[in-house]
Amino acid sequence: MRREAKIALLQLIHVAAWAAYFTISRQVYNGDPSYLVRLAAAETLPTIAGLLGGWLSERYGYRVPLLIGIFEGIGLVLAGIYLGDGSLLLIIMFAASLAWSIAGPQIYAYTLTSSGGRGESLGIATAGATLGYTLGSLAPIPAAVLGGGPILAAMGATVIAVYIALAAMAGPSKPVETAGNGEGPGPLRFTGMIIASALAFTGVEIIGSVYMARLSREVGTTLYSIANAAAGLIGAVARPLAGRLVDEAGSTRVLAATLIAYAAYTLILDKSRGIAMALLWTLPLYPLLELSLVKHASSLAGEAMGTAIVSSSYSITGTILLVAGVLGLSGAPLLALAVSSFLLATTLILAVAPGRWRAGEVPPRGRGERNI
Repeated sequence: MRREAKIALLQLIHVAAWAAYFTISRQVYNGDPSYLVRLAAAETLPTIAGLLGGWLSERYGYRVPLLIGIFEGIGLVLAGIYLGDGSLLLIIMFAASLAWSIAGPQIYAYTLTSSGGRGESLGIATAGATLGYTLGSLAPIPAAVLGGGPILAAMGATVIAVYIALAAMAGPSKPVETAGNGEGPGPLRFTGMIIASALAFTGVEIIGSVYMARLSREVGTTLYSIANAAAGLIGAVARPLAGRLVDEAGSTRVLAATLIAYAAYTLILDKSRGIAMALLWTLPLYPLLELSLVKHASSLAGEAMGTAIVSSSYSITGTILLVAGVLGLSGAPLLALAVSSFLLATTLILAVAPGRWRAGEVPPRGRGERNI
């Protein structure tokens, strides 16, 4: 079996556990939007530790941060045990997300290293993650019979096994290209990249928390699960194609276009109801956003540190969401925050992109974006 296929299978199991957690937790607390924003903040604030994961990979190899992912699985087990305790759940998910921040992004970095940096290969490997989201999104159906807690605890145990397998696969391998190679992104582009990523994820998290909860109220448990599963299935099919598009068109142009599309999508989603909302939920925008963002960052800062920069930006996202939660934002103000975040991210990406990319020239393979 090709290495990408093995990683895809392990990511399927890994992300299925997180999808189960997200869909079940948002359903359990769908009557409290303010708590959901605080929960999203707890899940995103620790991601600054992603920079530590990148450093560990560059210095000691991928195996070290991947083994830290075992604690992520333990956190998901505890989330299942204490699902009904909102205050304790915030603490548990902060700790689980801290472990994910160190380990999770390095799965992408290892994929880039082992595939020679091809975006299409990354798309194939991460398609497994999207299929995992599809399967995990069905969790509310068995949870209605067995209870959400036991489902999450069992799936958390599988995450522990996944990281053990990934660490064994990676062995002592290290990134081929690192943040120290070449000129690096420079302070202006580094800052612009991390802030733009944070703004993009702010919009995505608002959609994934508040609007996911609203979808569960709009269509009921069965159609809610089907809509999330369909979104994952469509996204899995789209990922290799998205990776190829990013390779051919250039990450900057694809990223900017996707962010603008997300702003329009959020406005339309806010006005939708019932079946129309469920259909909109299945559009595969996120694969384009994630792959173009990871590839763009990796081309500037190296494989391990580039993916770490993208994941670490979630700490800024968490701060924004925490403030929004404390202020009790909902309705139109929360919608405005999501849309403006996407548009500001677009502006930053274009402002700090190298001139030839901003002008629309696609860098030749092996130069500029490094054919990743």
